[in-house]
Amino acid sequence: MFDYKDWKEEILNYLDQETGTDDIIYGNYVEWDRFRKDYEEELLAEACIELPWGKILSMQEYIDLSSELSNLGVKSIEYLNEILDSEVKFIDRDNKIADIIVSECLDLYGVPCGTEYEQELPTELTYWNNMLDSSESELLAYINYPIEVNLFDEKINNIFSKIEATSDELTKKSLLLAAFSITESMFKSVIVNKIPQENNISDFSKKILAVEIDKKLRGKSDIKNQLFKELYNTPAPQQNWINVRNSLAHDIESSSIINEQITYLNLKTKNEETYLLSELKNSLMDFFDNIKNILAQN
Repeated sequence: MFDYKDWKEEILNYLDQETGTDDIIYGNYVEWDRFRKDYEEELLAEACIELPWGKILSMQEYIDLSSELSNLGVKSIEYLNEILDSEVKFIDRDNKIADIIVSECLDLYGVPCGTEYEQELPTELTYWNNMLDSSESELLAYINYPIEVNLFDEKINNIFSKIEATSDELTKKSLLLAAFSITESMFKSVIVNKIPQENNISDFSKKILAVEIDKKLRGKSDIKNQLFKELYNTPAPQQNWINVRNSLAHDIESSSIINEQITYLNLKTKNEETYLLSELKNSLMDFFDNIKNILAQN
């Protein structure tokens, strides 16, 4: 019988999200009829059903085929043939009768049909379950592997020491990206650490909350800053390096570092701007100090 787990990779191509007019995601749905049509041959082969479309069969071959299909439970065998003297011509695939036969075969093999929505899908295919259990969930990542805030300054100092020690421009820019990544990870970890644990709501509600928080953690800096403010009742510290980070992440080759100064393209204004590497380091460390002060007050 059909087992969706054997076809999960293929099914994912037919998985989509059901959304409302306000863009709220209600859940996943699968259009099984498209899946059945696109993988008809493979599904029939897995079910060990061979339908010799358009072929000429001897009477014995036809009798054997009819018996096999009848044993499977196919009820449309009376439409399968055109008698030519002592032979039988199996119908061609491109007609409605053939569609009915294939549909019966796939139904009997247990392949779902129509469109199934979130509440009808196997758990592994549902939107909320996947968002909560996904290895890509940032919320779970920071819950399970929180960043040691107190080690931040040591890591940043180490990175900038390596930047000063190398003359390779690409290496410098890659190390800068690493510094920005560590800073953002520390910031996200601080946010997640402040999120209250809700014990008096249903598991489904917890999943919804987890997904919404995860979306904010993946969002733009102003979205994360707003979440920080809601949790700590104070604005997030300034992050003056965001434009540099975005430029490097977008196209690392478009920037240049000369005499310890980086020149980059501001993606918002489309203007070239400059930033001293020493000032970048100070900005990151100031951000860290401000975060520590906020944590001490909460």
